[in-house]
Amino acid sequence: MLTQAATLSAQAHGFDVTWLCSKEFNNTLQVGGANVRPTFSSSMYDPYIRARRGTLSSLPHAVNNILRRKNQPPNEHKDTSFESDLKEAMQSLGAGPDDRLLLHTGDGQCLPAILRILQTMEAAEAPSFHVATPYDPAGVMPHRTNMAAFSSELSRLEMRGFLNRKLFLYAENSPLAAHLSELWSVQVGTLPVPAFRQVHGAAAAAASTYRRDVLQIPSDNLIIASLGSARTEKGFHHIPEIIRSVRKMIGESRDPVRKATFVLQASPQIVGRNKTIRRAIGELKAMRSSNVKLLLESLSETEYEALLHASEVILTPYGEDEYRFRSSGIVTEAIAAGKVLVASANTYPGAMAKQYGGAAGDGPDEIAAAIVDVCRNWKEYKERARERSAKFRDENTVRGYWRICLDAEAQSARMSHA
Repeated sequence: MLTQAATLSAQAHGFDVTWLCSKEFNNTLQVGGANVRPTFSSSMYDPYIRARRGTLSSLPHAVNNILRRKNQPPNEHKDTSFESDLKEAMQSLGAGPDDRLLLHTGDGQCLPAILRILQTMEAAEAPSFHVATPYDPAGVMPHRTNMAAFSSELSRLEMRGFLNRKLFLYAENSPLAAHLSELWSVQVGTLPVPAFRQVHGAAAAAASTYRRDVLQIPSDNLIIASLGSARTEKGFHHIPEIIRSVRKMIGESRDPVRKATFVLQASPQIVGRNKTIRRAIGELKAMRSSNVKLLLESLSETEYEALLHASEVILTPYGEDEYRFRSSGIVTEAIAAGKVLVASANTYPGAMAKQYGGAAGDGPDEIAAAIVDVCRNWKEYKERARERSAKFRDENTVRGYWRICLDAEAQSARMSHA
């Protein structure tokens, strides 16, 4: 979704677009005639895939080590394939000072690699790099290796006149941008995920059909959906407790509460389902009834979009440590589509929920209480979310995505001539 939006945005500003993508890219996704160049022999998912090759019992421990190391020293045998692949592609394409390279999802591998590439170039000969990340290096960032020390490398580039001239850094939301600016001691801008999905004629009709024929949920029931793969960092393992608390609160309520059905996408993440997630799925299967539906297989893009638009409420009980600053494409999609967001407090999704007409709670019981309040006062939540969704879409257009990058370049040029 983000690659499509970034492509359309760049093309709207008159650019020819080339995708530098995985060598395993199957070439089925096309947008506006963008050139496709299979380039990279590794990805940010490789450490997780390698961890999966261990025994099943050691997998959670191995993955935990990958995600939790906070001050890991530089690895003498670090994988440099991303750097070499990118350099080769740049040379082959003849990338020069009039070209731009956008990395919309930078991680702990590509950020240092770009710094090393720029250190071998003269500013006048280098293309411009625009690098955004949704990740907090102090939390869950793929390929993260002592990212706090990244600031010293940035300082060297700043002294050579590259920073905010040839290298522009962004985060996907303003709290993360402020956090990274402080961590790295440089200016980090904000490049929000554009509001790409919204209900319109064809999508609305497909969602209605999906609700009726596939989900078989009556129109008078609210659909409360959890979207994406089942992951502990997204709090999927808390959903059984949330549902039990919702049922208890509704059973004890003297006020009328609108009926709701939980539709839980629980497709496996790239390393499969760990023990905690398997246990949660077992609990949900045991309580499965007319108002709890599990989707255990991966959804196609069409099915995912139909579920998003068929739903009234999007549930994001994400972990406080992992998502205090970290961004979320699902949050953007939900708000852009006018959905009511219910999230964990003290997280980026929670802040967005409160800002755009939803609700947040600290822990399963409070999240359950927020859900019950939404069901009890549905009309007010619905109107507020739709009203604020329109404002959100106006502020985060697809065309405006690349405009932010061009404005950063223009500001840099003005300052250099001042």
